[in-house]
Amino acid sequence: MCGILGVVSKNNVSKFKTEFEIAIKNLSHRGPDHTSAVMFDNAMIGYTRLAIRGLNEKYNQPVVIKDGVYGFGNGEVYFRKNRFVLTDKIDLWNLFSDIVKGEENIFEVYDADFAICCYDSINKQLILGRDVWGVKPLYISWIDKGTLVFASEIAAILPFFKGTDSIGINQVTVRNYLLFGYPVSYQTFYDNIDMLEPGTVWEWNLNDNTNSNLWQASKIYGESDENIQQQFEDALCSSVRSRSISDRNLGCHLSGGFDSSMLVYLLYGQNVPIKCFNMYREQADADFLYAGRIEKELGIELIRKRLRVPNDYIGLIKILNSPIMSTGAFVPLQCAEIAKENHITVMLEGQGADELLRGYSRFMDERIGDSRQIFDVLSNADMGLLSLLFDKSEREINIIREFYLNEIFKNNTKIPAYQEFYIKYFLHELLRIEDHVNMAYSIENRVPYLSLEMRKLLYSGLLSPQKENLSCFHKVKNTLISTRKKENLNPDMRKEIMAVKENYIDMISENRIALDLDYAKLTDILVSNQFMEMGKKEIFLLWFIYNLHLWCVYQGFDKKIFLLGE
Repeated sequence: MCGILGVVSKNNVSKFKTEFEIAIKNLSHRGPDHTSAVMFDNAMIGYTRLAIRGLNEKYNQPVVIKDGVYGFGNGEVYFRKNRFVLTDKIDLWNLFSDIVKGEENIFEVYDADFAICCYDSINKQLILGRDVWGVKPLYISWIDKGTLVFASEIAAILPFFKGTDSIGINQVTVRNYLLFGYPVSYQTFYDNIDMLEPGTVWEWNLNDNTNSNLWQASKIYGESDENIQQQFEDALCSSVRSRSISDRNLGCHLSGGFDSSMLVYLLYGQNVPIKCFNMYREQADADFLYAGRIEKELGIELIRKRLRVPNDYIGLIKILNSPIMSTGAFVPLQCAEIAKENHITVMLEGQGADELLRGYSRFMDERIGDSRQIFDVLSNADMGLLSLLFDKSEREINIIREFYLNEIFKNNTKIPAYQEFYIKYFLHELLRIEDHVNMAYSIENRVPYLSLEMRKLLYSGLLSPQKENLSCFHKVKNTLISTRKKENLNPDMRKEIMAVKENYIDMISENRIALDLDYAKLTDILVSNQFMEMGKKEIFLLWFIYNLHLWCVYQGFDKKIFLLGE
């Protein structure tokens, strides 16, 4: 919906005006319809608007919550429990008001996706908040001990550090990436930039320089395990209905699989006008065939686009401000491109369904129940190849395993540890990628599977792990999607490594590899094409290494990175 930016300090912030102006321009794609800012001695806060609900200037921000208190936000409020939501103001007004009052935990009463800030210019207090799933991003960084900058994207934070050595590489995040493909924390690849943890409302009092969490999301539970199928259907229908409210055109990425097909069936049943987009590699692909069957069955408008071979790695790295997780990130990027060409401003997506309903194939791996083997199921890198390239002993590899086993099992909820781990970290990164690639084309991403009621069902332990048991909910009895074999649309990573092999080898020969690894062994693997016979996790590790170095080159980082620290 928007982009937000702020620099708040115990001292005067006027010296950051030039950096602030550059930073707000770096968010223009997130809000091409309006830009505004408020400036005080101790704070500069800006906002770029993507108008979706209420298209006139009446709904521009900032919101004046009360005298001297201003609210800026990126997000949507879909429902508020036990209270009428005012419709003559922007939907976030109610959220701002309740946060400032501080009377109840907003995460238990609001179904909303948001990243917000409230600034009290009289009492010099800053409040930042983020939705419970992390649908909307919010990055934070301390310029110094008394100055904080926050923004919807890293690109709006970096100008405040230009010409300094205050930003470097976060080596812990690098290790996480090499093993999993994503951060496994709320830290970023920059050692002085983090993300505000999802499900957090945080306050900083500038007068005494104290800060604390006002609210954090707890695991809320549903009321009954009776008729769980009906509860699931009601929750998803309600979520689809609320998330399809828009004054701009709606779109949906229809793969023909369960997650997106379910959404399209429900949208069709609710008479919501929507354009569907189908990305495919070949016309024989299941994505092409099953989406076509749904098009014929429902008479929907389906726009198809054949996936291009990925070639602009740096372009995507620039959008994400991080290395690329996998070739799968190019799919929503190209879908957003075709959606923009068709004048779409809001995309409804199926993120969260696989995490909530345990739809990933690795969740069916029999080793998932073995506490000593769960790390090898969840990680995406081959530990043997990692040991070879980084010259790590079996003892050092075991240290790495033990560290992540402790992380995986430290949560105690009614859902399995591996599922909680995936929701907390993998889903969080998926949502970040979807936000950034869609917003690159000024498109908002909405996720009906990630609602307040669905969260209650999840943490009550009531959701069935078998999607086949849920396919009846779409009320179309032809089983078009329940019999579909799950396929991966992502471009073949092995072919991608072959395509970039020469550049990969050049990076090594020019000593531009930032990692502390054995260059000769890596070169042998590439030159001899050994990777063409390697397994999936070995290919992933080679992919992670390549993309990490592309990111380092893009950012101008040349310091060596050590897998276990220096």
